[in-house]
Amino acid sequence: MGSGWHEWPLVIFTVFGQCVAGALIVTGFVWLKENDDKARMRIVRSLFFLWLVMGIGDITRPPFSVGYLPAEPGVRNGVWLLPESQ
Repeated sequence: MGSGWHEWPLVIFTVFGQCVAGALIVTGFVWLKENDDKARMRIVRSLFFLWLVMGIGDITRPPFSVGYLPAEPGVRNGVWLLPESQ
């Protein structure tokens, strides 16, 4: 059996995505509670780093998944089907 190294990009993408989603929710609540305009602007500027982390996670994700391939004639499960030899 393989060691599973091929799964690490998907793991990193998933973990970074979940971290950014959680941080965005927490940051949104803090932004709503904050009354000072300068503090709100600091919060908005800090969102850049969340997008940076999400971009790093997106770079690590696999380029495509078989489930996302469009259905084309002659293609089954992402594999081109060759005509049968006669």
